[in-house]
Amino acid sequence: MLNLNALFFTTDEAQPSLLGNLSLNESDREEFQAAKNDVRQALKQGIPRVYEAEGYPGTALESPRVS
Repeated sequence: MLNLNALFFTTDEAQPSLLGNLSLNESDREEFQAAKNDVRQALKQGIPRVYEAEGYPGTALESPRVS
């Protein structure tokens, strides 16, 4: 599965990220983070189900790959 986490957050200050470029108060930042996590969970459940239904081999990763 494509890892898009760096679009939202990065520890490398030289690399831009979406969250780093938004001016949000703490409440809005927490809501944004929760929504991002909800989308991540939906994709982790939905993508493998669609792949299986389409007959693609393999299994979904239980945890993210470490690079």
